[in-house]
Amino acid sequence: MKYLSEKYPPFRSFCLDEQNRLYVRTYEKGKTPGSYLFDIFNPEGKFIARCEIPSSFVGSQLVWKGNRLYNVEKDEEGYQYIVIYEAKWVKKTAK
Repeated sequence: MKYLSEKYPPFRSFCLDEQNRLYVRTYEKGKTPGSYLFDIFNPEGKFIARCEIPSSFVGSQLVWKGNRLYNVEKDEEGYQYIVIYEAKWVKKTAK
């Protein structure tokens, strides 16, 4: 049985890419200040990866197209701008 926090739900937001992979933003902070961890699941629901995305996301504006993630972010003065991240899938082999 997994423990679920009493303060936060198990996830903050989620989105799909064009290959129907599900990206779930957790409340876990990444190593980079302001970043969060995303758990990634294949279309069948199997966990396939975890990644850290170093930014503060406006969840409803997160869009995947090809291997690029488009997001609307804000600067220190509150102005919005579009940031494009490139995703690279690397298969790791077990040792």
